[in-house]
Amino acid sequence: MNVEVIVPFGGEDRYRLLALKTVCDHLRDLPYPFRVVHDLEADRPFSLSRARNRGAAESAADLLVFNDGDTIVPAGQIILAVGAAKDAPGPVVAFTDYLRLDRQGQVVASLHAPPSLGCIAMSRATWEELPFDERFEGWGYEDCTFNLQASKRWPARRVPGIAFHLWHGERNVDDSPADADPVLVAANLTRFEEIAHENVAD
Repeated sequence: MNVEVIVPFGGEDRYRLLALKTVCDHLRDLPYPFRVVHDLEADRPFSLSRARNRGAAESAADLLVFNDGDTIVPAGQIILAVGAAKDAPGPVVAFTDYLRLDRQGQVVASLHAPPSLGCIAMSRATWEELPFDERFEGWGYEDCTFNLQASKRWPARRVPGIAFHLWHGERNVDDSPADADPVLVAANLTRFEEIAHENVAD
């Protein structure tokens, strides 16, 4: 079964680009090819969902790894996630503990089993059954929505270990990046809450 790592990316500022370079340098240690998929169209906001879906649609791989452009996961954990994703349908998150770093590389927050994607492996059939929701544009909540919807279809699976979220600028009190469009953030949150309510009703 062939594997490809897709790195969805949106944004053009230097801090995000520096984080992306660090992630790409790290991914070169994996036994799988990787590809950065940009979503930078001038006439609309970026969408990480759109980048992930386009990367998957363009890929010839049977198994896909989506690794965010600001997240580093030890190579061994990614390999274990790939193995687990080969064994059964549904996504496999490649970490349990999410460490957010500051500009100096110090840990400023630690989250256990957060709903953010960061690094996740799945078969092509899993992605075809549950592609990423492209109604989410700009920052936020598309990953929470995916995990919510996936949990209704398959058992939650994670590889024990850490993920590092690289600093790429200051954050607002709602945890969005300082340069995020607050209108889009609010719209994404509303959409996530509506989908969460629908899932509870089901």
